[in-house]
Amino acid sequence: MFICFVVEAAFIEAYQKQLNTYKFFYLKVKWVGIQGEHPIYEVIETFPKYQPTQHPSIPNNIWNDYSEAIISYNAGAYKSTVCMCRRTLQNTCFEKRAIKKDADGHWIRLRDQIKQAFPGTESALIRELSDEIKYFGDYGAHPNDDGIDKVAPEEAKQILDFTQSLLEVAYVIPWKIKTTSKKITHSQK
Repeated sequence: MFICFVVEAAFIEAYQKQLNTYKFFYLKVKWVGIQGEHPIYEVIETFPKYQPTQHPSIPNNIWNDYSEAIISYNAGAYKSTVCMCRRTLQNTCFEKRAIKKDADGHWIRLRDQIKQAFPGTESALIRELSDEIKYFGDYGAHPNDDGIDKVAPEEAKQILDFTQSLLEVAYVIPWKIKTTSKKITHSQK
């Protein structure tokens, strides 16, 4: 479904403010007709397609990886998208104190790092999200002999959404709980 609207400078300016992280954007529109003195257009496509904002609880290095995944998605580079989501996941594990290498200097598998970073039954949802991100990230990063060479746009978007959810559960929700608890404790004094 397309939304018809009158293209005015105020609309363009409002849209540009909404996308303040981008220096440019575009609207692909189709001319529909005239309403009064103003042309009417249908919005067919916009860029960027996907642009969440960083929450203050998410470390910059992790957000930078996730932002690169978003940029890749917006550019149609879907294998790069899922690879950067995997990198976001692994850096989240490291930030949550997962060990990179064992005593012999061998890299610890990401699946084991996920278990280290998110132990216990309360982290089951995070581990489930992480498994999906890891699977598609591995798939995007490593050529396989299965003859499948593409990550579909819908799959890349799903992994972006899973990664956003991971960041919400790992950082944003604990931050909100802590912040709310401090406010409640402070107001009771």
